[in-house]
Amino acid sequence: RELQMPVVYDWEYVDNAEARTADMTSEQITECAVNFCNEIEQSGREVMIYFNREIGYFEYDLTGISGYDFWLAEYSEYPSFIYKFNMWQYTDSGTVKGISSTVDMNIYFPPVVQADESASHYG
Repeated sequence: RELQMPVVYDWEYVDNAEARTADMTSEQITECAVNFCNEIEQSGREVMIYFNREIGYFEYDLTGISGYDFWLAEYSEYPSFIYKFNMWQYTDSGTVKGISSTVDMNIYFPPVVQADESASHYG
């Protein structure tokens, strides 16, 4: 089955001080994201980077990943992240019929396709 959404890179904090990712620098985190995204794009797939505000502001060098779409996790009524993002995870306590536990809920903002200026608006 063909993928309908981008492949997503998701770096998160670890609780284990012995984890190989425990002491990564902002430069390393950004470099890993870029390398992952480049590999996925070379395979012909769309790619996106997932993070919450804290990781976005304090861990990534956002200028280094600005060429990629962002998926923001910010559980609030309105997002306050000041940069452009393409998907918003607005809660981790959503409900879906048929699923007994709470689920993450997201809104995707697909790219706007620019219509050919010579095309008729009436078909």
